[in-house]
Amino acid sequence: QTCAVLDIILHDEVGHVAIGNHWYRWLCVQAGLEPVAHYRHLVRTYRAPRLKPPYNTEARARAGFSAEELAYLEQAV
Repeated sequence: QTCAVLDIILHDEVGHVAIGNHWYRWLCVQAGLEPVAHYRHLVRTYRAPRLKPPYNTEARARAGFSAEELAYLEQAV
């Protein structure tokens, strides 16, 4: 039962992240910003905490993360 619940949460989270990615990229295009470069700027400006691995790269790819975004996560460790 626990695994079934976790599968539902993962499915919902992938959809949630995909929507966020869509609108973040849309806003960047509207502002003439390159999304990955702007994300780096936001991380530095607001001193965002570092994400800690392991990353579920398969789920992040399903949510629309680009190869460049996934590479950034791996190097940011």
